[in-house]
Amino acid sequence: MPSGIYERTEKQLYKDKNWLWQKYIIEELSIGKIGQLCGYRNNSGQIYQYLKKYGIKTRTLSEAQTGEKSYWWGKSQSKKTKEKRSKALKGKTYEQIHGIMKA
Repeated sequence: MPSGIYERTEKQLYKDKNWLWQKYIIEELSIGKIGQLCGYRNNSGQIYQYLKKYGIKTRTLSEAQTGEKSYWWGKSQSKKTKEKRSKALKGKTYEQIHGIMKA
């Protein structure tokens, strides 16, 4: 391999701006799904940081959790549980919910 050139391993794919754009914007995969594709079980913070680094607009929580993309798609919750979740998440950003420090 020529000096200074390397292949991205499967775990480093999210560091490629075009690949990340394709997966997140075009294919509309979630940050978590992108992490899974890269072989991570819990690396959403790192994926999120690269989206921000590359200026890729991230979806709001409500945009990310609609329709079939939602974790709750096809599942049911009690009215009381829905109210508790809604109250707990109201007004919070992705960073706050997932404990991500801003740079």
